[in-house]
Amino acid sequence: MTAVTLNAYAKLNLTLDILKRLASGYHEIKTVYHQIQLHDAITVRAVNEKIILVKMNKKIPVKSNLAYKAAMLLKKRYNVQKGAEIAIEKNIPLAAGLSGGSTDAAAVLAGLNKVWNLKLGNHELMGLAKELGMDVPFSLTGNTAIGSGRGEEVEKMRTNLKIPFLLINPGFEISTKEAYEALDQNELGKNHHAQKMIDAFRKGSMEEVAQCIGNDFEPWAMEKYPEIGKIKQELLKAGALNAGMTGSGPTVFGIFETEEKAQHAHKLLKDKYPFVQVTRSR
Repeated sequence: MTAVTLNAYAKLNLTLDILKRLASGYHEIKTVYHQIQLHDAITVRAVNEKIILVKMNKKIPVKSNLAYKAAMLLKKRYNVQKGAEIAIEKNIPLAAGLSGGSTDAAAVLAGLNKVWNLKLGNHELMGLAKELGMDVPFSLTGNTAIGSGRGEEVEKMRTNLKIPFLLINPGFEISTKEAYEALDQNELGKNHHAQKMIDAFRKGSMEEVAQCIGNDFEPWAMEKYPEIGKIKQELLKAGALNAGMTGSGPTVFGIFETEEKAQHAHKLLKDKYPFVQVTRSR
């Protein structure tokens, strides 16, 4: 096999609890990750030249591209003599709290494992994913999972729920570093959104899942960026069961009872923001 095309799916943090600041400067979190149908398309091709070439339909400096870093890590770790051409069709908004970079990196690991015929098992791939970033292991695991540690420890959850979402991205970026630095350290660990969400999934109730949305970054983000709160209110007014922010933002998602209701909300809101899209659970 010399080439393979993989879908790299976006994720939502249905909940995000920041538990405490670690001595390393990072933070311990507990989150419920949920993969959605919105995806980038990654084509990976093995070439005889030793170079790693990344082509994409949006401008990102190659050496800061997590997909490129994933390829270089794999190549150096296993002394691969071949190179690769990686073509990325970006559909996931950049710096949006949807793990667009992380999911591309996970797809590159999986794709190069095939085209370079490395025959690495899940354990080895997960180890590499953890080195690349806290959301990469979940992107490799997929579906719905509990994230702990810095987010890199992933425990898969079984669920048959297929949830309709409407995503809205207002078109600006929020620095994750700034979001963490803005947290009130005395308030960390007081919320338990994740456990309530886990219980709702175990019951198989989409209505309870919707009511358990929670994100510790959201109060700060809504204060600094009022448009996030405005989007939440517009989603609720348009019929969402509930709405919340994913990651450190700025993307806001609404959960809808049916895809038809999500499509109706899309018609109402599509001209107000740069990115408005209906999707559903993967």
